[in-house]
Amino acid sequence: MYKLIVVDDETVIRRGLVHGNPWESWGFTIVGQAEDGIDAIQKIKEEQPDVVLTDIRMPKYDGIQLMEHLNAYFPDIKIIILSGYSDFEYMNKSIKNNVFDYLLKPTQEEDFIELFSRLKEKLDSEREEKESIKELEWAQQLLHLNASLMGVTTLTDEQLAWVPSEGVVTLWTAEKDQCPHVFKWLVGERKKEEKVFYQILPELVIGICKECPKKLFETIRAKYPTLSVGVSQPFVEQNYEQGYREAKEALDQSRYVGSGQWIVAKALVKNSVSPLVQEILYIIEDEYMLHDFSLDYVSEKVGKTSAYISKIFKKETGYKFTAYITKKRMEKASQMLKKISTKVYEISEAVGYGDTSAFIKVFRKIYGVSPSEYREQHRESML
Repeated sequence: MYKLIVVDDETVIRRGLVHGNPWESWGFTIVGQAEDGIDAIQKIKEEQPDVVLTDIRMPKYDGIQLMEHLNAYFPDIKIIILSGYSDFEYMNKSIKNNVFDYLLKPTQEEDFIELFSRLKEKLDSEREEKESIKELEWAQQLLHLNASLMGVTTLTDEQLAWVPSEGVVTLWTAEKDQCPHVFKWLVGERKKEEKVFYQILPELVIGICKECPKKLFETIRAKYPTLSVGVSQPFVEQNYEQGYREAKEALDQSRYVGSGQWIVAKALVKNSVSPLVQEILYIIEDEYMLHDFSLDYVSEKVGKTSAYISKIFKKETGYKFTAYITKKRMEKASQMLKKISTKVYEISEAVGYGDTSAFIKVFRKIYGVSPSEYREQHRESML
């Protein structure tokens, strides 16, 4: 349905237009009516209609002024003019204001049917065109993201705006005959909020999701049992590259454990890092639970500047320093939550958060649920 607002200062005519036509059968729904241009502008701001049907001669703010305003601020709205035979001067102005068409008073139902049939075809065509453009933009964004994941380029903040900034990276695969069906299912999920899926190889789909899509995996696997998924550790701050590497290493394990598996990557610490970064990793392992643990704290311990440590740590581990600390703390917290006797505030203290509310907020951002909800979800595994 396309949204329509009717504007006419004569109440009888306006109500007749609103209630006297089978708008929904024509593909339109009335979302508002106004008695003059000023009233119309307010309703247009609120309702964002697709079409405005307006009289020309009105007090205070007439149809021409309304048209000029719409062309300046709402150029996509289609305008239909109601006019009398004597309004030729107004009609010339309406043509200059990109009016879609006009109806002469008194109007006949056949005129409405013919005009709004053409208008709906026009709107349908424009909608399809916009969808095609969106698909092309989507494809371009996927190419950018793919290049970033493969280490070819770095994405700008604008390019990353459509992708979740924290969550997990997943890689999905299945047997050849099942792949088209599985991938069609996954791509159908791609426009849902905080969830992106796209095919990067004939037998491989990547997913970047704010919340862990384990339930989605179980739903699809019930129909396609060879489906296997490699899952990264939770990432923060748009650390997609590291998440991709972790998910790939996890999925590689399916060749040993068999198909139909949900395989979560172990926390990875590279053995090939420099002695300095190895020292930093040891410090983190031993002291990340301190409340005042920070980049400055570590820089003093190793005798290097904070800027240098930040740069070399990201280069060699794939993680920003703060993102890695958060990762360590949240992993430890998730382990402790599986122990029923440990209270949430005690866990918060134990992993370096003096403020329990701050801990809960960060935990929810990464795991998608509160610490208490997470514990409840894992209650069965604790028994």
